[in-house]
Amino acid sequence: MQYVRSKVFSVLWAIWTLLLGMGTPALMIINKGHVTRSFARAWARGTVWGMAHIIGLKYRIIGALPDDGKPRIIVCNHQSTWETIIIAALVKDVSFVAKRELTRIPIFGWFMKNYPMILIDRGGGRATLVDMVNQAKKGVNEGRPILIFPEGTRIGVDQTKPYHFGVAALYKELGVPALVLAHNSGSFWNDKFSTRHAGTVTLKVVEEIQPGMPQKEFLAHIETVINHEKELLRHEAGVDEKRWAAA
Repeated sequence: MQYVRSKVFSVLWAIWTLLLGMGTPALMIINKGHVTRSFARAWARGTVWGMAHIIGLKYRIIGALPDDGKPRIIVCNHQSTWETIIIAALVKDVSFVAKRELTRIPIFGWFMKNYPMILIDRGGGRATLVDMVNQAKKGVNEGRPILIFPEGTRIGVDQTKPYHFGVAALYKELGVPALVLAHNSGSFWNDKFSTRHAGTVTLKVVEEIQPGMPQKEFLAHIETVINHEKELLRHEAGVDEKRWAAA
């Protein structure tokens, strides 16, 4: 039954995305970033509703997400599509650091460029880092928070990966607080097998780090803290990673 509910969600999610995508021509004419971001947030909130009512996948937050409207860096571990959707739904005007190749996807790519997201060419070396920082500075100057997944890609709930230096560069160059989050979404949502399970994802607000910490210290600190917190949340969920292969 859970498999069926997951597949029904996938179909209805595609329809929901297609229906809202039909509004893209109007957004192109309006050509206002805040309108595009509001439209995208409505899509994310509709998706969150579908998770809860179709799959039975809900969430809880430990701590409080700031709602003061101030720009900050949001640093979060990456296990599935869930965290991109939930943060888009909960945090107003947030811009993601994302792969530029995603802009090739019809409709979705237009949103990526006009939201605007912070689009980077992976493997571009120092030029990519400079470009990312410059784009992020523009977003911060416009009052938008910046979300970055420091692993650089989705990883399993029982895996760790060295954090990319780019998050430390943003922390130093932007001069804004870094909000550290951790979650266990991968215990319930698996992109590899396109399967989702009912349950409650925990999103924990770990801490907010003010500007001024040395880069290397900052990088080591957030990697240690997030890995520790996500491991605790994994055990709290009590999910065996092997279930995905059997799904």
